[in-house]
Amino acid sequence: MVRIVGEASEFARSSDVGNSVTSGFCPSCGSTIYVQLEKNPGFTGVPVGAFGESNFPSLDNSVWEQEKHHWVEFPESVSNFVKGTDRA
Repeated sequence: MVRIVGEASEFARSSDVGNSVTSGFCPSCGSTIYVQLEKNPGFTGVPVGAFGESNFPSLDNSVWEQEKHHWVEFPESVSNFVKGTDRA
């Protein structure tokens, strides 16, 4: 369970299929600290880059891969989604 504590600036946009996607940002540095999806209101995504622990668990899913750097590679066990997980 994720609980948002402290200040965050939010930006909402529409996904490719029209669902609302809200990103929460640190108001000081602008880093994305969470993402919430209208289609899944009980879910809060936290970018892996927001964690500083070296023993952070490995990924289960990778989304929006068309935006990743060409040199980033994931193990075969990671589910890949080129344009997110939206389904019409």
